[in-house]
Amino acid sequence: MGRALMCSCAVRTRAGDRHGIQGADRDQRRCGVRRENVVLSSMICHHSGVDEAGSVYSVMVPLSAHLLCEQANDGLPIVVGQGLVASPTRPMRVHVPIAARLMVLEIERAAAESELSQLLGFALPWPMVFEPIIEVSVGAMSSWYRLARRYLLRSSHRAQVPTDPAETRSQQELLTLGLLCGQTHNYTSLLGREQPSRQFEAVRAAVDRLSRHPESVRTVGDLARVSGRSVRCLQEGFRRYLGVTPSEYLRRSRTGRGLGCC
Repeated sequence: MGRALMCSCAVRTRAGDRHGIQGADRDQRRCGVRRENVVLSSMICHHSGVDEAGSVYSVMVPLSAHLLCEQANDGLPIVVGQGLVASPTRPMRVHVPIAARLMVLEIERAAAESELSQLLGFALPWPMVFEPIIEVSVGAMSSWYRLARRYLLRSSHRAQVPTDPAETRSQQELLTLGLLCGQTHNYTSLLGREQPSRQFEAVRAAVDRLSRHPESVRTVGDLARVSGRSVRCLQEGFRRYLGVTPSEYLRRSRTGRGLGCC
């Protein structure tokens, strides 16, 4: 991976930029460490609304305030000891108090999903989607959070920023793997297993058939037959791994929305 770079200047952003921050121009104080596929930084926000979606998985942990995120019309308060993770295919609006301090981690979608694919031993048939709320004070993610804060603290001291490519690569992998293994997502149940579950295989077979031969699949019963499982098994699998029912997935596929909306 690329050599670590320091970023400690005031960053000016506009509505519609990569971070999707709405409103007039304003300055954000942001410093941290950047690698080829991972950006870890601290930030002082000077605007109350942030739209998170695009090509990265974004983790935000408030250091000095509470947050409120909106996803699928649900309001999710983020309190002390918690953070949030936004997945590229699940748009999220985050309300951030003015002057709030945040720890922000961004991992390129392609890099995160490639890492997960290697862990599972097969290509991902649909996007990875994280549970939005992270508990950073207890459990597996507390260790990950302490590691991220330690890296962030080191990045504020130029003499401590690693310049060895092997070390920066190791840090990137630890942050990425820690998130993949510590935070719940729609593939979590498959990690640590030698073979995917029958439910998972049924969903993968149904999605594959629908993408290759859409004309042969008209009903949920058709999907069940091509997957070799019961309608009930398929319904449970679609809800578990894709977050939708088979009938909703069929409808999205017919309207051209498909996996990108799941």
